[in-house]
Amino acid sequence: MTTPPSSIEDHNHVFVMLYNFNRDPRADEPGFEWIDQAQPQRACLLGSETAIILAGYLRTLGYQAKAHTGTTTDIDLNKAAVAAGLARIEDGKLVNPFVGERFGLVAITTTFEMACDQPLAPSGVALKDQLAWQIGYGSQKNALTLDPYAKRDYASGAHPFETLKRVDKPTTYIDEERIPRVPKRADMFARSQFGDMGKANQEAATGGYFAQKAPISRAIRRPLGAFVLLQNGPSSSHVSAREDSVRADTQAVKAVSYFLGAEADVQRLRDLEVRQPEMHNLPPDAKGRIHVWTLYEDLPLERRGSATPAALALDRDQRARHGGGSGQGR
Repeated sequence: MTTPPSSIEDHNHVFVMLYNFNRDPRADEPGFEWIDQAQPQRACLLGSETAIILAGYLRTLGYQAKAHTGTTTDIDLNKAAVAAGLARIEDGKLVNPFVGERFGLVAITTTFEMACDQPLAPSGVALKDQLAWQIGYGSQKNALTLDPYAKRDYASGAHPFETLKRVDKPTTYIDEERIPRVPKRADMFARSQFGDMGKANQEAATGGYFAQKAPISRAIRRPLGAFVLLQNGPSSSHVSAREDSVRADTQAVKAVSYFLGAEADVQRLRDLEVRQPEMHNLPPDAKGRIHVWTLYEDLPLERRGSATPAALALDRDQRARHGGGSGQGR
């Protein structure tokens, strides 16, 4: 976050990614007010996540790389998409042959050499209207599978979990009385840092080294650290009035989660016990049962957006025009 803006003057390739929009939410479906008109922001968020991590990965490998998103970019993303073969100009509009105009773009400029894709040839017939695309011939990604929410509400998720049998308690036996409950400081990550597992293990845990031995893990660790600052914060002094019911609110939260690509379910947190020894002196009313609504990512089966990448060479003139850009992309 403190890294100063960098130039792309020496970058010679650009890797472009396209994130298509799923269907727009209907006015009569749960959560509509929470996700209406958010398609560009959703594509930008999911695309930024991929571009920033991949750019960090390339830098970890020793190459210069910078992410460019819908909010902050040093290059023209539309021109990059055309040059890379992800879109073409039709009647003055940027169009992808399969998803039309419904998509967002992100890119990475880099010194990493890649095989380049060719621009698309002009065509009088949109590929999305061709029979092979409509019936799914020759590709698992087609008109039938492109949008998992084409026939489902966002709040219901992409997969038919409503057809699964539910029970009051997990059917897997858990011997709760014999399961030791240890404070966070006693887990193996903390014990490694304290030296309980030996000097070599302690050195490997220092500074999160165990998560940085693989380049992709190191690339992911930095943005995760930045997100820590956003995991909590002050709440508005004005409490919004509930909608029709708790059920409606729950469905709205689920709709947002599925809209952003997560598999979500709702549980109550019951009998939360204070486990840290130094907190045992809390007053009784602070240790009792609490009831809050929470989300957890249950079965991450759905892909986080449909990303379509392409690469092309960045010519010297374009690098010169944007080398001194003021964008903050990393």
